[in-house]
Amino acid sequence: MHCDQCGTVIHEGALFCKKCGARQGPMAAPSVDMSAALPVPAVSRAEAAVARAEAPRPAKSGTRPVVWAVVASVVVSLGGLAGYLGWRNKVDAEEAAQKLALFAAESGRHVAESERRAADEVTAIAGVRQAAAEASERAEIAAAKAALDKVISEEEALAKASAGAQK
Repeated sequence: MHCDQCGTVIHEGALFCKKCGARQGPMAAPSVDMSAALPVPAVSRAEAAVARAEAPRPAKSGTRPVVWAVVASVVVSLGGLAGYLGWRNKVDAEEAAQKLALFAAESGRHVAESERRAADEVTAIAGVRQAAAEASERAEIAAAKAALDKVISEEEALAKASAGAQK
């Protein structure tokens, strides 16, 4: 299907053209060029300007009432939604106090749990450091003992060698 006014391809059954906005269908204005059938009077530019100024202006299409109607319906809808949500979420003071107390208790439990976990981690880190220090100390003792055993065995070997040489 093509627009009656500009010839653009439009969807079948469209009421208006997407390109030029012309109304389509049986209610559309005729697209016949009537200027060729009417004689053109010789008029100066000044006379044409005066004629345009004096000519009655066509009434506006009336889009403002539609816009105001849409705005009013949106405002009423939002007001109704806000009222509904306020009514639905209405809580009395005692129930709010109970919920707040439960929230505070739960928050306190989470804080206490976090503090306990942090203390456990600090203890574990300190324990790892202590274990590392003890392992280092044991390694030093084992190295000193091995060095002392080596010196003792060398002295014993030297003592045996000198005792065997004196015999």
